[in-house]
Amino acid sequence: HNKEQEFKKSDALYINEFIKKFPQWENIYHKLVINWLTDNGEAFCVSGNLIEICETKIEKHQLNLEECFACIAHEIGHYQDPTVRTGNNYEERELNADKKVIELGLQEHLISALIKMQLNDELTHKRITALRIANTRNQINFQ
Repeated sequence: HNKEQEFKKSDALYINEFIKKFPQWENIYHKLVINWLTDNGEAFCVSGNLIEICETKIEKHQLNLEECFACIAHEIGHYQDPTVRTGNNYEERELNADKKVIELGLQEHLISALIKMQLNDELTHKRITALRIANTRNQINFQ
């Protein structure tokens, strides 16, 4: 398995590979609609059960398959998060969505995706710190 395998819609990998790797999420995944865009504000975003993926941004940031999986897991985290969106709980909702990434053990890949996307705000730093802590805990638990 090539770690630097590219993530492209033409490969249909986004569904087949994801389900193969994370069969426990198959039921969730089939409720979602994937919409491929050529350009938008973000590489990945979710609205209801629609996950939008921007191929141009993935190529621009050179995200590999595992990093894309981590980003999709984060968006699925938003989809499943029961927290009502208010004007002042954006940070809470982002950290909640990252819990899904941690559940699948993809936190290292989300960290590298966030770094590649050059998100340099305070919340991103908090998220990376929380993901690193989770990563350290996982390494301790599995040794």
